[in-house]
Amino acid sequence: MKHERKSYVNQPTELDKKTQERFDKLGKNYSSINFEMSNSITETNVKDRSTIIGSLIVGNRHIELTYSECNRVMEILLDAQTTVRQKQKLGMF
Repeated sequence: MKHERKSYVNQPTELDKKTQERFDKLGKNYSSINFEMSNSITETNVKDRSTIIGSLIVGNRHIELTYSECNRVMEILLDAQTTVRQKQKLGMF
């Protein structure tokens, strides 16, 4: 049985202690955030926005996402950052 190599957006590598400590300060999941590309994308289904394109990895969680869902996640995260910045400027913290 042939095993296809997994393809990641952020190639996982071992971190040295100093780098790991720096990343830990940025959040407990920072160094684990990645995206694993699906091996099932083909020339015939790549244009279908409802095809699973891969899995978002945060910590030990894997969430399968379509192209459209990836767009939605990015929109929501950008909105969250904008909201935090606006609240900070308004002195709400």
